[in-house]
Amino acid sequence: MKQEDQKREKWDNKVQAFLSLIGFAVGVANFWRFPYMCQKNGGGTFLIPYAVMTLIIGFPLTYIELLVGQKFQKGPLLAWGAISPYARGIGIASCICCCIGASYYAAVLGYSIFYFSNSFRSPLPWSQCPIIRNESNFTHAKVDPECSIAQPAVYYFYKETLDATHSINDGGGIYWKAIICLAAGWIILYFCLMQGIKSSGKVVYVTATLPYVFLIAFLVRGMTLPGHENGLAELIRPNITALRNPYVWKDAAAQIFYSLGGGFGAYIALGSYNPPQMKTARYAVSVVLINALTSLLAATVVFSILGSSATQIFNQCLKTASVNPATFNGTEYGSCSMRKILLSVSENKIPATPKILPFGQGPGLAFIAFSTVLQQFHGAQVWSALFFFMLFTMGIDSLFGIIEVVSTSIRDTRFFSRWPRQIVLALLCSLFFAIGLIVVQRSGGYYLEIADNHFIALALLVIAMSECIVVAFHDSYHRLA
Repeated sequence: MKQEDQKREKWDNKVQAFLSLIGFAVGVANFWRFPYMCQKNGGGTFLIPYAVMTLIIGFPLTYIELLVGQKFQKGPLLAWGAISPYARGIGIASCICCCIGASYYAAVLGYSIFYFSNSFRSPLPWSQCPIIRNESNFTHAKVDPECSIAQPAVYYFYKETLDATHSINDGGGIYWKAIICLAAGWIILYFCLMQGIKSSGKVVYVTATLPYVFLIAFLVRGMTLPGHENGLAELIRPNITALRNPYVWKDAAAQIFYSLGGGFGAYIALGSYNPPQMKTARYAVSVVLINALTSLLAATVVFSILGSSATQIFNQCLKTASVNPATFNGTEYGSCSMRKILLSVSENKIPATPKILPFGQGPGLAFIAFSTVLQQFHGAQVWSALFFFMLFTMGIDSLFGIIEVVSTSIRDTRFFSRWPRQIVLALLCSLFFAIGLIVVQRSGGYYLEIADNHFIALALLVIAMSECIVVAFHDSYHRLA
């Protein structure tokens, strides 16, 4: 073991090791899933089950994985096999999850690249509906009827970015814009990882710290917007009865897996490049704490900015309703509430307080709800570019850890141990790109949602439970001590 430890690469310094762990833990789920969970599950009340699950699931799982990788100086595949031959399947399951996760994470990375590259156009392409011109009469033009039914941001995401089909049964073929962005993402990833931790350790100085610069910038901007306090009040306002709902606790536990990424095996792979004597508990506590604080920071940003937008819409509705509420014969007026609500507000039957509409989770929050609000900012192009570059840095850091799991596990085996790293990485990136073609076809958005919302969370839960059982019952305490 000592001879193998000497040959194994090590991080240049503790800062690189720490930033790599933070970069993997803090991903897009902190931004586009945690705020939704807060809105869905009682606002600030959700922080209670989230804190409890962080203590009983997040920290122990992070600590175990870091300790296993650091002790055995191997990736998940061989590290679990060193504890028990029967536990080797945990490493295999982690690698399979990483292959699936890398495929759709890279697709999200491609979406960020697509939006970032279009953020410099004026006006922003998702701020207005496209114009359809008659080929026989160029003077006759009309707004795309499909876009006029939906909002421009919704149309742009589903039509221009995904070119989505109406159902999962309609394959629709490959969408060339998505393929270009997906390929660009994998090329960037290859060059960032081609020298292993020697190159990725330097990249994380930028990619792991820039998201905090951007989040703070958006926080300051959000706090200067009129009506931001209404959004923050909705975030902080408690709903104690939500604690009685078991689904709230389930969502809190699921959020731990989505944000920290326990079960992927990334902490094992990244921890295997630490010196065996390094204090693991301190790293685990720091990673878990920073991850939780980042989620809270992201929720504050989202609620402050969307709260301001909701206030503007609400005031516009009030102004219109006070003029002549009876003119609203339809069910909706723009983004306003239904006619009976407008009538009640105008007659002072309900309190005149704005409320953020349910904004959903996942790509819809980032690429639809948030992009809609950003186009109202002064200097919208700059803010949009910063936002989508922030999503890119969050996504690429998570992919660093996921790819490192598979790469390390493969290169730890005897057959691939002598293969050049660049060849192994090129084969992996090509494989993941090929798998990712399923996600970038026109019906790929449905597969992404199935994998992200259903498969990954369940798989990581089973892996995490298996890890705890192995550590508890296979004499692992003495092996890891």
